[in-house]
Amino acid sequence: MSNESNSIIRSVINASAWSFIGILLTVVFFYWQEYRNPFDFKIELVDQFNLIEVKESISDLKILYKNDDLLRSGKIIKVVRFNIKNSGDTILQNYYDQLEPFGLRFMKSKILNAEVIESNSANLLEQFISEARTPSNPEYSDLIFSKLIFDEGDSISIKVTLLQESQENLIVTPLGKLANINALTISTPTGEIEKTTPTWAYFAGGYLGLIGLLLFFIAIADFSRTRLRKKKVIKYINEHGALLGVEEEIANLYLGMSNRTLGLISALMNDDYVLDLSSLVNKQPEITAHLPLASFAFKAPRNVQYKLSRLIFHVDGTKVAFNIENHAFLKSFFGEVLREQ
Repeated sequence: MSNESNSIIRSVINASAWSFIGILLTVVFFYWQEYRNPFDFKIELVDQFNLIEVKESISDLKILYKNDDLLRSGKIIKVVRFNIKNSGDTILQNYYDQLEPFGLRFMKSKILNAEVIESNSANLLEQFISEARTPSNPEYSDLIFSKLIFDEGDSISIKVTLLQESQENLIVTPLGKLANINALTISTPTGEIEKTTPTWAYFAGGYLGLIGLLLFFIAIADFSRTRLRKKKVIKYINEHGALLGVEEEIANLYLGMSNRTLGLISALMNDDYVLDLSSLVNKQPEITAHLPLASFAFKAPRNVQYKLSRLIFHVDGTKVAFNIENHAFLKSFFGEVLREQ
């Protein structure tokens, strides 16, 4: 067997593996481009506690805030701490929605004081907190932040002191919008404000989505391949007449035939119709007269096995040729359907 034919067969053996890898890489790249978000801006509620805890009723005890007895009025002073960090790409000033304020809204609370505790950015440390707003009807108070540049890795910690009814729970929501971020959210270590989707769920969803997308592309490719082959069979029938018996069976085999098998057929047609596969056979199977198919294990990824139909192939040890009885039809049929492949 010529070196050229040997090269053809090796290409045939590895074609399916490389095609699969190519499709997989394409899907992975598409998925990465589609779902990757380089922006990662997080607001985290670190903790909250009452400034003064009175667990027992004590006569004549008063806690005054601007002459208001908090114990009698049923109010408390609560301290809340937040961490804000940008772990993604730099957030520029024009990324903020200029029509909406950027900050935090505290429901049924009045902001008494807000201050920056620490930051790794001097600009954020000095200018981040802009003002506190309380409407005339105090259903909420807003803490407004300056729309400053957040470089990658910038972080800031703030402390907010609130006045609220003792029976009210802390309810705080983010204000504003940032480009490239679907919605600002507040996370907590205990999930009191917001229960975020666990990381494993994203990985599982992404993996299943990737597998589903891959199967979809494989199905489309298989459908397109089968459709093209049917057109070639119909064209052959129109030119040579209807297929009968074995001829029709061979045509049906062609519709679902792997590229590896088609490559072997092409190599047979270019090498005087006989190939010696001894250099490629990993383990020679027993071939008996009653077996309808002969299997070969080639030196390919995973030692993939594929079977040769006896309607098309004649196997003698490691030598493969066309079936002698169907030789004329095989030469005519595959000579035309493989012409454009």
